[in-house]
Amino acid sequence: MNPWTTCCHSFYCNVAKVFYAIAYIDGEIRDEEYTSFKEALKKEWVEKHKGRREVVDEIVARFEALKKEKRIAVDCFQEFVAYKKEHEKLFTNPMRSTIWELACSIADVVNKKNKSELILLAHLGRHLGLIKPRVQ
Repeated sequence: MNPWTTCCHSFYCNVAKVFYAIAYIDGEIRDEEYTSFKEALKKEWVEKHKGRREVVDEIVARFEALKKEKRIAVDCFQEFVAYKKEHEKLFTNPMRSTIWELACSIADVVNKKNKSELILLAHLGRHLGLIKPRVQ
């Protein structure tokens, strides 16, 4: 397998981890969250960024695998953060913005954002460079 394919596969698997973490941080993934995630992903990746449908399918498949494995949300989030730190160049401004928008849309589906989702979103925003840490 060539490095580009491996890099992309790894990237999308790790992106799926952050979406899974946001959806599962409260201990369950509601049908509405899952449906909203797939619709938003399709809109953002395929329609807005002119991405390939296979990418959406790959992210959804990894999300479903994480759900089936009942992975711990915080662990998935930490794995995403570690991957991002190692591969900063893959996280362009448009990509960081897309990840942020999708994460927020997942959290907004059921009764808007709960406390655990807000905390995880704050951490995500900092790691994506979209939220500046407070200096005391």
